[in-house]
Amino acid sequence: VRIKAASAFRHEIDRHRPVMGRVLGPHRSLAAGDAFGGRLVRRSGVHVGSYAITDGTLSLGSNYTLTVTPATFTITKAPLSVRADDTTRTYGAANPTFTFTATGFQDGDTWIIPPTCSTSATDGSSTGDYPITCADGSAGIGYTVEYSSGTLTRTKATLTVTPDATSRTYGASDPIFTYAVTGFFFGETEGSAAGYHAPTCRSDATTGSPVGTYTISCTDGT
Repeated sequence: VRIKAASAFRHEIDRHRPVMGRVLGPHRSLAAGDAFGGRLVRRSGVHVGSYAITDGTLSLGSNYTLTVTPATFTITKAPLSVRADDTTRTYGAANPTFTFTATGFQDGDTWIIPPTCSTSATDGSSTGDYPITCADGSAGIGYTVEYSSGTLTRTKATLTVTPDATSRTYGASDPIFTYAVTGFFFGETEGSAAGYHAPTCRSDATTGSPVGTYTISCTDGT
C-alpha cells in the first residue's frame, strides 16, 4: 500500500502548537476488518525551516508492505508589526525621542536590535505634518518585521506681546502705543519672520477721560 504524506506549514508564531499525524480509517484497498494504525510524524524542531514528514508509527500490520512518500513541514517567519507613534512639537523646539509600538512578539521574545525612528523635519522646519519612519530593527530569524509610519505634527510657537506702559496729560490725544514681542526663534524678528503681521494696540481711554489708569491691550497680530 502506498501512502503520500501531505506537505504543511505554520508560522514561527505557532511554535507550541503540536502537529499531529492522522490516524487513518478503513481504506478501499484493504481487506475487510483491516485498518491503518499509528500516525505520521515530522522531524522535531520549532524554528524557521523545513522538516521532513515521515511514516512515523503508521502501520498496517504484518499482512501489508507500507510505502510512505515523505513530504515537508515548513515553519515560516511570523509577522511583527512596528508602527511609529504619533507625536507633536512646537516650531523652534528640538525633535523629541521618537517611539514605536510593536505587536506580534510571542513567549517573551524581544528585540535583538530595536528599530530606530526618524523624520525629515528639523528644528527650523515649518509647521505642518511630517512622516515618522522606523527601520533597521531585528527580532531574529523567527520574525519578519513590517513597518508603518506615524506623524509628527509641528504646531505654532507662541509669541508674547506686552504693551509698553506710557502716559499722557488730561485732554491730550492718545499716543501711538508700542509693545515688545518675545518668543522668536532662530534670530527671527518682527521684520524677518515669514507671515508676520503686527498687532494693533489701543486703550479704552478717550480724550475726555478723567485722570486715572487705563488698560492698553493689543490684538489682531499674526
